[in-house]
Amino acid sequence: MNLFDINSYNFELEESKIAQIPANPAHNSKMLVFDFWDNSINNMTFKDLPEIIEKDRILFFNDSKVLKSRIKLKNIKTITRAWKEKFVDWEIFFLKEINSATFEAMVNPGEKMKPKTKLLIWKFEIIVKEITYSWRILEITNWDWQDFLNEFGQMPLPPYIEYSQDKEKYYQPIFAKNKWSVASPTASLHFTKVILDKLKAKWIESSFLTLHIWLGTFKPIYVDNIKEYEIHEERIILDENIFEKIYELKKQNKKIVAVWTTSTRILESLPYLWRELKGDLELICPSYSTWLGIHEAHEVSVSDFWNSFKLEENNIILNLQKENWKITFDTKLFIFPWFEFKIIDELITNFHLPKSTLLVLVSTFLGYKNTKKIYNHALVNNYRFFSFGDVIYLKNKK
Repeated sequence: MNLFDINSYNFELEESKIAQIPANPAHNSKMLVFDFWDNSINNMTFKDLPEIIEKDRILFFNDSKVLKSRIKLKNIKTITRAWKEKFVDWEIFFLKEINSATFEAMVNPGEKMKPKTKLLIWKFEIIVKEITYSWRILEITNWDWQDFLNEFGQMPLPPYIEYSQDKEKYYQPIFAKNKWSVASPTASLHFTKVILDKLKAKWIESSFLTLHIWLGTFKPIYVDNIKEYEIHEERIILDENIFEKIYELKKQNKKIVAVWTTSTRILESLPYLWRELKGDLELICPSYSTWLGIHEAHEVSVSDFWNSFKLEENNIILNLQKENWKITFDTKLFIFPWFEFKIIDELITNFHLPKSTLLVLVSTFLGYKNTKKIYNHALVNNYRFFSFGDVIYLKNKK
C-alpha cells in the first residue's frame, strides 16, 4: 500500500449514510471508541464519554465561531468598471477577513465581478479591489460587517448537507465565541452542556484555542502524490503563555486530547511556532523575569522541552505577529505519513470525507490499517458520516 497515493484514502459511501441532521440531543450520537492498547473497537454513545475518559486528560477545543458568511442577493444594482449600471443576482461567500473593511471572497457569477465593479446593497457599498487566484478582494464601505452578515447572510453548511435555516443552530458549538470561521469544528458539536458539566464534575479540564477554519478544509487533495499537495493556510490566535502551559501539562504527565482536527493542527503547529519565536523571550513570555525564574526552577526548562523536537525545515508559520499578549499567525502545517506527533495524545473527531487532508491526518495518527478497520466497521454498523454524523474517540495513544 502506497501511503502517499491519494487513492489510498478513497472510499465509497452511500448518500443515506451522510447525516443531514444531528442526533437530538447531540450527545446521543453514536461513538466508536478505538483503544490503542489492544486495537479494540467498542460501539458506544457520546454521552458515555465522561464515564470512559481518564482523569488525567485535558481537552483542547477550537472556540472559533462560524459566521453567516454566504450571501445570496437578488437584482442588485451593479456599477461596472465602464460605469454602466446593471441589476444582477449575486452570490458572495466571504472567506476571510483581511482587515476591518477588506475581505477575500468567492463570488458568482465571477466573470461579471471584475476589478472596480461596485455593488450597492441597502446602505452598504462593495467594491472589487483585485482578483487573487479564483477569489476576489472586496472592500466594503459604510458598514458594520456583523450587521451586514446578520442581515443578509446564511451559515455556510457543508455542500453535502441540504441547507435549511433551521439547521444553522445545530452547526455552532455552544462555546464558540471568536470570529471568523466558514466551517464548524464539528466534533465539538457533540459537547452539550450536560456533557461539559459531567466532565467538569470529574475534574476533566478543558482549554480553548482559536483556529479560524477557511474554505480549504472542504477541498479534496487534487494530486496523486500527497507529498506534492500545497495545503491551505488557516489563522491561529493564541495566548502567549501557551508554551508554558503545554510544558506544565506534559511535566505533570497529563494527556492532551485534541477535539477535532483543527485543535490538532493548532497544537502540532506549536513546536514550529516556537522555532520562529525562541530568539525573542519577551515575545514568548509576558515577563522576562518570570521566564528566567521558570528556567531556574526546573531541571528541564520550558526552553529545553520545546527545543527538543526535531522539525522539518518547511515554511509552516506565516504572517506572525504579536499584540496585546496574543500571538497571531497562519499555519500551513500538513500532517501526512510519516509525521511525528509531538503534542497530542488522543483525538476526538468525526468521520471525514474521502481524499481529504482531514482523513489523511487521522490516518497518520491512527495508522493506515487501523483507519481502514474503523471506517469499514462504521460502514457495516450504520454509523452516520461527516459534520452532523457520529464521532470517533481514539484513546490511550501513549
